[in-house]
Amino acid sequence: MKQTNEFRPKELAHIQKTLFEKAGYVPRASLNQAFTRSSYSSQYGGRDNEELEFIGDSVLNFYVVKILTDRFGSRDNDHYFCIRLNYHKIDQLKKQLVSNENLARIIDELEFAQYLIVGKTDIQNEIDKQIKPKADLFEAILGAIAVQSRFDEEIVEKAVVGMLSMDSVINDIINTEYRPAGYTLENAITTLKELAEHGEISMPEYRLTGPEYLGYDKDGNPIWGCNCVISNAGISLGVLANSKKKAKKAAAYLALIQYSGYPNEYGPNIRDISWSYKNGKIVQGMAEVQINSNGMKIIERCKCNMAKWCFNYDSGNYEYIEKDGFSIDQGEYVYNWDDSEYKNDDDNDEDDF
Repeated sequence: MKQTNEFRPKELAHIQKTLFEKAGYVPRASLNQAFTRSSYSSQYGGRDNEELEFIGDSVLNFYVVKILTDRFGSRDNDHYFCIRLNYHKIDQLKKQLVSNENLARIIDELEFAQYLIVGKTDIQNEIDKQIKPKADLFEAILGAIAVQSRFDEEIVEKAVVGMLSMDSVINDIINTEYRPAGYTLENAITTLKELAEHGEISMPEYRLTGPEYLGYDKDGNPIWGCNCVISNAGISLGVLANSKKKAKKAAAYLALIQYSGYPNEYGPNIRDISWSYKNGKIVQGMAEVQINSNGMKIIERCKCNMAKWCFNYDSGNYEYIEKDGFSIDQGEYVYNWDDSEYKNDDDNDEDDF
């Protein structure tokens, strides 16, 4: 700790370099104030960091909630906002991220406590070893970033994400504390049913489509499609396989992963699109996959040309709808939908002649 409000060149260089790497922004004009405790200003005069701490506390809570809801929030079929993780789990995540213990841990990792500008009472009390003063320093630094950037949303949000290491922290918390054993391919159908019975989601709907619409693969196997819909979470995900059981199981797993936000064991989480069949493979709007005895395997990301992303006025959602009106999402023909994408293609074809 320091009893002078001037940083040595090496100290200032370390603070600025570390802060830029972590937060992406350095509030140079406010650094001294952010590190100055009221014990120093009471003894020697000048401004302390309490106002910046107040601002930083509010900014921190706002952006943590925003980032969590951006990641886990969605609109249901009635266009109401909902959170795809249980609200209480989101609340626990938020509390853990903004806790004094977590903020103090980050300050220790940055080795910033040694630069606190303090008076005699703080030295006597060894506040650099206490959790609350270090958490206050974190909030004061964030407050300084907000003030100096004039509350630039992009700068402040980037600083919160970076200083909290939110991406890795959220994934670690999800994987170590909130991922139940039932969130697997084999147990997904049962887990979704249990979540519905406990009132966390609406009862999932499984819409099956058979080979009478989807045909057969090159080996003569029937193609079965299953679309899993969780209406109150705004989730609609479909899979095609060579049996009803495999399609339903895989669709349930993808819907469960999309709802929970847990990492997909078989590839990236992909939201609000359906999978269809093409050239002997299961083809998704954004990925080619194969369903085999070991589960799902995502082959590569690609663009599906079999259906277009069109608005269905009856369901109120965008869906993959083929030119003749067959909705891959619904597993049936729809009649009240926006076919302008296909009309545009036809107009472009006519222009070529």
